[in-house]
Amino acid sequence: MRKILTAGLMAAALAAAPAASGSAKELLFSIIGAPKHVMNADMFPEWTRGVEQATGGTVKLKILLKAVAPPPRLYDATTQGVTDSAVIMNAFIQRRAPLIQISMLPFMFTDAEAHAVALWRTQKKFFDKAKTNEYADVQLLGFTSGMGGQICSLKDPIRSLDGLRKLKLWSLPGGAAKTLSALKVAVVPGPAVRMYPIVSKGTVDGWASLPVMDAYTFNILDVTKSCTLLEGGLGQATFSIMMNKDVWNGLKREQQEQIMGASGEKLARTSRLWQAIAVKQRADFAKTGRALVEAPADFLAALRRAAQPQHDAWIAMANGKGIDGKAAYDYFVEQSRTAHK
Repeated sequence: MRKILTAGLMAAALAAAPAASGSAKELLFSIIGAPKHVMNADMFPEWTRGVEQATGGTVKLKILLKAVAPPPRLYDATTQGVTDSAVIMNAFIQRRAPLIQISMLPFMFTDAEAHAVALWRTQKKFFDKAKTNEYADVQLLGFTSGMGGQICSLKDPIRSLDGLRKLKLWSLPGGAAKTLSALKVAVVPGPAVRMYPIVSKGTVDGWASLPVMDAYTFNILDVTKSCTLLEGGLGQATFSIMMNKDVWNGLKREQQEQIMGASGEKLARTSRLWQAIAVKQRADFAKTGRALVEAPADFLAALRRAAQPQHDAWIAMANGKGIDGKAAYDYFVEQSRTAHK
């Protein structure tokens, strides 16, 4: 049974929508996280401008300055009409959408833009043919991707499995948390927007699964002293962008086609903006004198071994959904290495 959102949230969302002018249809779009995050400040505005241009101004997406619901409930907020459209991190819809969790598996990352494009192409080539439609309750518009996650410490760099096991770490839910738990590491999982009090107050010894740039994004630079870089990333955050089904069905067919023409792969390619700022801020992190170290080969190998069962389980699950899991897996991997070119 779906959770019912509060009447207050519904009223706030409705109050935020101005009356449409002329023939233009203005639709609400709920962000996730802080308004200044690169997705909300740069990526989504580029996409919404493209939608407005593609529809000749007949459809405008209004990016709200605040999420209409907590991060894990933005899917429900969309289906219940609290917002016309929204973004949700894919880790929060693991049960609803297990196929797209391939994008959250550890050690799959090469490039943010390519990662998001690869997910969209794999969705269209394989997942749309699955026995069940994972987005039956909404209209899927596209995906975005963040950067590969690292392991950062409030003290010295983490260079070994023994050193890792002595720590308690915050992590995003999903593949990264599962990998760490498989190695008997104490993990406190949760949404990134709620990590600040946990990390800043020293409740944990460090944080994992996010890129170095998020020391800046989530205001934890002052307490973060080092980061260990993991080739391929300890997972990465990917996001689904969706629209309420009734709102979608209320649009003209021509408008639907125009919106999808400005979404899909074009929306995925806005992830290049995330990549650009991540590269800059990782360099800034090093300039502060904080330690950035490459994970020793044996440490990285141990992490990869711990993550491998998740990859095998994903392939088996996909086979059960009526698609060729290994073929879909291999296609995603190949696309994630070439789709940015």
